[in-house]
Amino acid sequence: MDKSELKIIFKQGAFSTIIDIVIKLLSSVTGIFVARLLGPLGTGDYSLLLALTGLISLISILGVNFAHVYFLGNKRYSLEIIEGNIIFFVLIGFIIAILTLFILSNFFVRLSFNNVYYFVITVFVILLSIISLHFGSILLGLEKIKDLKLVSLVSPMCMFFSFFIPFLLRKSISNSLLYILVVFFVSHFLTIIFYFSFMLSNKMLFFTFHFVKIDIIKDSLNYGIKNWIGNILYGLTNRLDFFLVAYFTSVTQVGYYSVAVSLSDLIGFIPRSFSSILLPKFSRLDNVNSEKIAGIIIRHMSFFVILLGFFFVIFGKQFINILYSEEFLPAYIPFLILILGATFMSINGVLFNFFAANGKPQIPSIILFIGLIVNTLLDLILIPKYSIIGASFASTMAYILTTIIAIIVFVKRTSMNLCDIIILKKTDFIRMVSIAKSLYTLRGK
Repeated sequence: MDKSELKIIFKQGAFSTIIDIVIKLLSSVTGIFVARLLGPLGTGDYSLLLALTGLISLISILGVNFAHVYFLGNKRYSLEIIEGNIIFFVLIGFIIAILTLFILSNFFVRLSFNNVYYFVITVFVILLSIISLHFGSILLGLEKIKDLKLVSLVSPMCMFFSFFIPFLLRKSISNSLLYILVVFFVSHFLTIIFYFSFMLSNKMLFFTFHFVKIDIIKDSLNYGIKNWIGNILYGLTNRLDFFLVAYFTSVTQVGYYSVAVSLSDLIGFIPRSFSSILLPKFSRLDNVNSEKIAGIIIRHMSFFVILLGFFFVIFGKQFINILYSEEFLPAYIPFLILILGATFMSINGVLFNFFAANGKPQIPSIILFIGLIVNTLLDLILIPKYSIIGASFASTMAYILTTIIAIIVFVKRTSMNLCDIIILKKTDFIRMVSIAKSLYTLRGK
């Protein structure tokens, strides 16, 4: 195993994680401001819109952003060809977004889009999100991790200040839904501007508007849809319960549940952040090295996540009371239940990127499909009777199941055994200390 490659991965992963910690803190504090300004009902609207726009963006992009990362990682297509492909798929995604939003907003989501302007703003928020995902795939595929993560700060910073300023000035927001939509639009628009400026200054934009080649369209869909299905299933597994809670109970209950989910998500977001850089890495490494590196990363992540989980079990109630106010204490029990599921789910990013990099993106899709079926069935049984406590239990059971299946498949398809991915070794502790000491020299390739 190439130790220099492993060192680069940990350094870039550490930088990615540090930036994502900042993003998560900004998002979490923004959520606190939203809760304080808008109350449980407004927080429910905010959470539903966030879930809705995120889910439709995933649906509309068809997974081709992952195909672009894969193609740039193994140098199958040039950047110029991929940019032409992006233009084509942005147009396709725009059409899919309009149709999907119309269907979901009318039949599944308790949000009023009777005002056509709300519908139009939401469509363009999703369009900007799709473009951001495509631009991000270029930087990730070229392993411009530092630049990608710095640009990703723009949107959460914009959203933070958009809610911090009225909170600081004690200004009431008369039309919370419209305000939230405008904030979403502006934050995504500014992100696009920063992406465009960076890529233009680094001569990464070619402005070639010739017809896209049919070969790359086929290859993009062939690889991307396999990954896309998994991401849709992952998104549904994580957010379908929001819509079902709204349907069976109330938007206010969604507000409580969103707090529980947001806090439990703190456990898994660092492993997800670290995992986000792995697809291009694994794509250019041989199987032996990639599986060994995957095992090392999983061991480190598991150790960290378990410690963090214990911390939240002890101090979770105080966090909710201090940060969100006593009004949101109904979120505490669901939060405790979700901690266990988040602990298990945290290592799936490494496993799924390993499968995708080895040309098997359908494996995560199959695993997540099983998890979605279990989650949905339990949601339909438990939410009408137990509300958000039932939703939390359903999600946790689905997370545990998908992780166990992913580990079994990984062990069967590699030379690794269970001990190789769950038991820390002496060299792991030495590596932790070494990485921590060298972080100040990080330059992020």
